Amino acid sequence: MSTENSNERRSVAFEADARLVAAAMRGDLGSMEQLLGQVQNRIFGLALKFLWNTQDAEDASQEILLRIITHLHTFRAESTFSTWAFRVAVNYLSNVRRSRMERRRIDFAVIENELSVSQTRADGGSLEGDFVEQVESHMMLEHVRAACTHAILQALEREARIAFILGVVFEMPGPEAAYVLNITPQAYRQRLHRARTRMEAFLTRNCGVMNPDAGCRCARRVDFCTSNGVLTQYIQLADALRSDGKLDAINTHYRADYAAVGKMAAVFRNRTCDAIPDRVLNRIRRLFDTHQLRLLRD
Repeated sequence: MSTENSNERRSVAFEADARLVAAAMRGDLGSMEQLLGQVQNRIFGLALKFLWNTQDAEDASQEILLRIITHLHTFRAESTFSTWAFRVAVNYLSNVRRSRMERRRIDFAVIENELSVSQTRADGGSLEGDFVEQVESHMMLEHVRAACTHAILQALEREARIAFILGVVFEMPGPEAAYVLNITPQAYRQRLHRARTRMEAFLTRNCGVMNPDAGCRCARRVDFCTSNGVLTQYIQLADALRSDGKLDAINTHYRADYAAVGKMAAVFRNRTCDAIPDRVLNRIRRLFDTHQLRLLRD
């Protein structure tokens, strides 16, 4: 792909964003919904991975989307709209009070210990492959992976965690991620390198998705996670997305996306929770309907 073609597409994207922003600022709610549609699922995914709690992620996503709407007049087209929106999101998440899960202060040693004691078969038997094969196709497996990877992310301090999510999980280009974080590209590279090195070492030792020789298998943790209630929030979120008609679309995107991303990024992709529930968007729509939210700035 030539630099000229890349720059041309970027210019087209900037112009399209500028037209939508201008229309939204004139009060066109359809244009505003198009803009939010570009980012709302990824913002929710970012919040959930960062905070490790579905309710906290919904609340944070609503607040972020409201800030995007009410601060739209500050968009200066220094970047694409989605990059600017991510900057708004990261600024909010970096300063929001710690989530209920963050306050548990989990580290890699705590997680590694839990993984070592939770590799059990549902009936208490051996760890032979029949149970693993039986569970592989079950939705619960995806809930286990989501719960586990979100917990692992909590072992990174906030600055490292957000850099890792942007750079590895979302595979955001370095200059763009540096802009989102409002730091220099060199500082971002250093921050990402440290976070990636720590995470890669942990996953290589423990995660069977990352390393086939590692001991942990998601299927072997289903019973443990179910009995401890850690999957409840993910089951409820998946039920909401299924009711919204979004779950099949996530799975279709996931299958295509999974084959294209790197191995470490694939570990953190979640097929059951990477879309924002309609109830969050409906709350925002109601604010418009009741005139509690103004799109235009005088």
